[in-house]
Amino acid sequence: MTQQTMTVVAVFKARAKHEARLRSLLTGMLSSTRSEAGCLLYDLHRGESDPGLFFFYEIWTSPEAHAAHLETEHVRHLLEANRNLLKEPIREYRGWAIEPPASGAEELLDRRS
Repeated sequence: MTQQTMTVVAVFKARAKHEARLRSLLTGMLSSTRSEAGCLLYDLHRGESDPGLFFFYEIWTSPEAHAAHLETEHVRHLLEANRNLLKEPIREYRGWAIEPPASGAEELLDRRS
């Protein structure tokens, strides 16, 4: 990875009794997004103590690659479909690594692609 890669954390909070539906929609994003140009890592996580908290941990080759992702049909579908499932607006955090990747991180990413 280079210093130009962009890290994104996108946080979703489900309304009560909508956790399973939101999880299904978010899981449905994995395959399409992982095959996009510029996607190095796209993993879905669930909150440790909150079953309605989900977040994507993403690494993109550039801000432009991430911007292109936001314009895809599967993202537009997700945004439309989860409108009534969310307790609060999606939170997104973007940034760049301060330190080089930990030993072995590049090999892990290489194996996933």
